[in-house]
Amino acid sequence: RGVNLGGGGGGGGGEDSQGGGDEAAVYSRERPAAPPISSTPRAMTFDFGEYRVEGSPLESEGESTAASELPAGKRLPPPDDPSPDRSLLLFSWRSPIRRGAARLVWHPRFEHAILVLIIVSSVLIGLDWPGWYRDFWLKQAISYADIVCGSAFMLECLLKVVTLGFVYSRDPRFKAYLSSGWNRLDFFVVCITIVSLGTASLREVAAIR
Repeated sequence: RGVNLGGGGGGGGGEDSQGGGDEAAVYSRERPAAPPISSTPRAMTFDFGEYRVEGSPLESEGESTAASELPAGKRLPPPDDPSPDRSLLLFSWRSPIRRGAARLVWHPRFEHAILVLIIVSSVLIGLDWPGWYRDFWLKQAISYADIVCGSAFMLECLLKVVTLGFVYSRDPRFKAYLSSGWNRLDFFVVCITIVSLGTASLREVAAIR
């Protein structure tokens, strides 16, 4: 009886082990295979203040998707771009100065920030009144804010000129700064701003602005 029980127990154990083997086989079939590990070393590049590993899977998908959704005229070319274009006859697409300016100019929030500054500057110009004394606190506050907004507009103009070129571009993908009507108007306003800041006593210049 003891032998028979032992044999039955052994048979039961065999069935359990067979069932466990079946479960392990099912689990191994359902478990996804691990991706192969590449032994090829990857190059690390330093691009505008940050290190990037070429082809790295750690790069965020949001940034690549956002970059792919940009129009062709706002995509940053690679550093080894074969285009002979040089903005201001100095900066190619290999230049970190031009690449940094392009990153700022083509950032989605850049245009929003400039639009806010335009609205603020327009409101300040509307509030200003030539009958106020120069030492009036509101007139002084408007003058200081005017300097800040004017400096921001001059910086915007400079960044766009470095990115796109001023008058002529040899790259058909990117039109020069003055080829756009809005940019020509912007450049005219910037010139008037510079003159008005330099000749604050001339009311005629302020009226033109």
